[in-house]
Amino acid sequence: MAGVAGADVAHFAVTVKTAEGKTDPAVRGRVGFVNTNGTTVSMFGPVSFAARQSFNVPAWPAVQALRCDVTLDDFRPQPSQLFIPHTNEIVEAPITAMRSPAAWLPAFQPFGDLDPDRFARFIRVAQASDAVGFVKQAPTLGSLVAEYDNLAGDQGQFAKMALLNLYAVLSDQDDPVSGARWFEHVKKIVRIDRERFVAEADQQVYDSVRRILQNVKQFGYATEPSPELHRHNFPDWASIVDLITVKKSFEQGTIQLTVAKTQTAAGIAFFLDVDADEHEQIALHTIDLFKHKFNGGTHPIDIHEYIVAHAARQGDEIDLGYELVRRV
Repeated sequence: MAGVAGADVAHFAVTVKTAEGKTDPAVRGRVGFVNTNGTTVSMFGPVSFAARQSFNVPAWPAVQALRCDVTLDDFRPQPSQLFIPHTNEIVEAPITAMRSPAAWLPAFQPFGDLDPDRFARFIRVAQASDAVGFVKQAPTLGSLVAEYDNLAGDQGQFAKMALLNLYAVLSDQDDPVSGARWFEHVKKIVRIDRERFVAEADQQVYDSVRRILQNVKQFGYATEPSPELHRHNFPDWASIVDLITVKKSFEQGTIQLTVAKTQTAAGIAFFLDVDADEHEQIALHTIDLFKHKFNGGTHPIDIHEYIVAHAARQGDEIDLGYELVRRV
């Protein structure tokens, strides 16, 4: 189905950039315009989005309102909000293309090649992490440093992406009580997963979360009626004597911090479960027409996209310790 011609025409101009804020010459896709009763009034493609593309669409009153459906190869499909096309109007529609997890793979830097400044806290914690396992599945890995470069398959790669993603967020966000970066409270990693890590932590993280819970609105955080869903993520969960949780939606994603105060043979210990909360809807706004909302089973590639998009909006590039490459 082609576009339209004639006097009563509006123009819809699409500019596609990746989450990093860059154009990608390989991006191709289709664009459809759908009216309020669900009928497709025009369809274009496949076309290249290496540069800005403009499409003619019928204008009001021939149509009351339209929705633009953009389907990009290797990226998530994106429907727009409804808009009213006016004769000779040019609607500029920049789109942030969010990668489809099925089409991309992580390419990790070896542990020894991680930037010693950016990853100083991470390297310190990894060197102390001598008994690491997965949250829900075998096997137990042992030393994180020894096994870091060997993590493979979906289980290993997703867990490593999640660990690096969460390190990025917690290294850039402050604990509002102590003033330290959240990751400064982490002593050693004990468990990893595609959405979280669990770590032994200092008492300050417990004190900070408890203080935030006393006035969540003041600190800009939220909580849940019960943190019990997280109990079995912790080692020696039966010895937990207090379990508290808070969460906050940062631009890089919604992060939940759950702290377990645990009675061990050596005394009281504190453990921290940090996850990119799959129950939250995370919105990344480009313009009012296109909004990204993911919910249910957050993938570490989704979180990657939010982190790099946040950096791009600040005019920066961020080193996550890995990049994404297309599957072949």
